[in-house]
Amino acid sequence: MATPLWLTGFRRAAPSQHAGPLVAACLFAMMVVPAAVAILLTRWRHPWRDLPAIPSLALPRTRRRVAVQCLWASTVFLAITLVGLIPAALFGLYRPTCLYRPTWPQSTWSLLAMPLSAMISLPLYLGEEIGWQGYM
Repeated sequence: MATPLWLTGFRRAAPSQHAGPLVAACLFAMMVVPAAVAILLTRWRHPWRDLPAIPSLALPRTRRRVAVQCLWASTVFLAITLVGLIPAALFGLYRPTCLYRPTWPQSTWSLLAMPLSAMISLPLYLGEEIGWQGYM
């Protein structure tokens, strides 16, 4: 999926770098193709109804269990972040700007754009996760 980028010599220097149509198409394909392949290969050998359970993507049967698992996932994510940031801050490698000078988004639109961006990007991230988890 990245071959066109390699052939054109594309180098991503920063996350804010402008991406043209070719870059956007290749990045989209790189994120969606793993899930498509995992789903197609799983479907080849199993019926549709078994598809979520095979790569361990089926939700638990009770809402309580779903809530507990979401809470654990959030807690683990926060713990991993703190385990990385606290030592970095102690050694002076990370300086949390919010403690010194709070910065807020410049407009209401940028606040609204954050959750919208997350919702639009979610299928792409799920494509990689479903694909690689399904593959493994």
